[in-house]
Amino acid sequence: MLNHFLRMILFLALSVGLFASVMTVRAGPIKEGRDLKYVLEPVFDKDSLRFRVDLSFKGDPSGTTRLVLPNEWAGQSDLYRAVRNIKVISPDATLSDTAEQYVKTLTHRPNQTLHIQYELKQDYEGSPRSENRYRPVIQKDYFHWLGHGVWIRPAWDNGETVLVSLQWKNLPKAWTIANSFGINQRRQRFRAMLGEFVHSIFVGGDFRVNSVVVGGKPVHTVVRGSWQFSDAVFADLVRRIVEAERAFWRDYNAPYYLVTLIPLDDPPKSTALGGDGLTNSFALFCARNAKIIDLYDLLAHEYFHNWNSGKLGQVKQPEQQIKWFSEGFTDYYAYLLLLRSGLISLDEYVRKYNNLIHEYYLSPVRTESNQRVIRDYWNDSGVQKLPYRRGLVLAANWNALIRTATGGKNSLDDVMLDIFRASQQRNPYLTAELINEHIRRYAGRDVLPDIRRYIDDGELIVPDKNALGPYVELEIVEVSLFELGFDLEALLKKKVIAGVKEDSAAYRAGLRDNQVVVRRSSIYVGDTTKPVEITIKEGIGERTIRYYPASRNTVSVPQYKLRPGITDKERTETLRWLGVTSSSTN
Repeated sequence: MLNHFLRMILFLALSVGLFASVMTVRAGPIKEGRDLKYVLEPVFDKDSLRFRVDLSFKGDPSGTTRLVLPNEWAGQSDLYRAVRNIKVISPDATLSDTAEQYVKTLTHRPNQTLHIQYELKQDYEGSPRSENRYRPVIQKDYFHWLGHGVWIRPAWDNGETVLVSLQWKNLPKAWTIANSFGINQRRQRFRAMLGEFVHSIFVGGDFRVNSVVVGGKPVHTVVRGSWQFSDAVFADLVRRIVEAERAFWRDYNAPYYLVTLIPLDDPPKSTALGGDGLTNSFALFCARNAKIIDLYDLLAHEYFHNWNSGKLGQVKQPEQQIKWFSEGFTDYYAYLLLLRSGLISLDEYVRKYNNLIHEYYLSPVRTESNQRVIRDYWNDSGVQKLPYRRGLVLAANWNALIRTATGGKNSLDDVMLDIFRASQQRNPYLTAELINEHIRRYAGRDVLPDIRRYIDDGELIVPDKNALGPYVELEIVEVSLFELGFDLEALLKKKVIAGVKEDSAAYRAGLRDNQVVVRRSSIYVGDTTKPVEITIKEGIGERTIRYYPASRNTVSVPQYKLRPGITDKERTETLRWLGVTSSSTN
């Protein structure tokens, strides 16, 4: 009780104040004239809400300043559609279009203070769904913005430090407001790199707040909507993940952290989950029927991105070339740290790891080159998942390599921490050569040939038999390939069955071309363990057809299993091999 009381006093001391003191993110000296001042005011129309935004900043000495509007981010395009009625208020300044719709040109007196006004309004109908969750949400009772979709700004370098002032005028008194730089502060002033300011979350409205202290720093969860778990349970999950990952990196320097959660207005049986790690924050979107256990992997993965790759070095473009590390190694540690924190058991860890290997080996693009990943990462969901799976298996294999080479004294953990420490000194580019340099120190050999074979050329990676430690065995199982058996597009667009394959499970169950579909279950493409149920019209009645979408063709898939009859002592040794200690699970 006393400890809890002291934590609450510390939290209040850190959080009090309606006007924020200057908050530094990861910023350096501010170049003269790099101030951005935004004043935001809601305008409640009869059936909708919009925001009036006033922006002030100093124009360039040349008398010409390029102005950048929101455009593309996370697969969304034309984000400037939410921006309306742009006006230049400053005298003797004019605004003109360019060949690019999201770029404008301001002509003005040299070094003139410029004053721009514009409006923000949601550019689609209804509540957010999976397909538009990254676009600005502006509803009567709340708003939810990712900075990429709302801020007009001068075309300064994203690496420049700016002094940002935000004033939220005339918001309803009952509204909670929160963003990547503070909570319930209607006037804010902070330093950040321009890219960090844009890569951020801003919410306000009927949100509920839970706050805890981790390592002396506040962590807030800000939630709206009804869920199958309480706000307190969600806040505790966030706390445990934040504690585990900060302890791994031995990094408690984050001044503040925010996690937002909003519901998606997807179909009732939807299991959609999505989230993004942002500056000092994480934005989470879920279908309304999400369970708390559904959030473990996503939160652990996205929070780890606060280090990988942002704090491990600069990333060269195109960033997809290093996704095998930034995403794959993040996946590896997300599951490992869930195990170390006691949120999942050893059996669950093995099961999760097997599921990912299963998905990798059954992927139709499993042997595509990294050039294909670079080209089609945002265009093909299978290609997008590929670096996640490759990096995960490679991380586990290299961890086994290091532990074997050092007699168990070192692990991949040491490599990650070495890269982190080195990057804080000189902020190098995060490249295959740099990663190899740190791994070679422990493994006793170069891993660049592995990267060329498995990442660049796309050769299928065989999991190391020792990857999960002693008393976990590797076996090969024959797994049926996924085969829906008919044309999915015709089902989704026309609600009819078409293109049924005669040698498929769908045909054997009774599906035929031209059948009219009354209703159907969710279809999990790639998963042969979940049945497909389709109800069709039959005469004046209906008939439900149920089958498993598995082909008669199989593929050999490596899978791990705990050694039969494993003892408590052997289980403990395996956990220790994976970096689990008695203290790490408390």
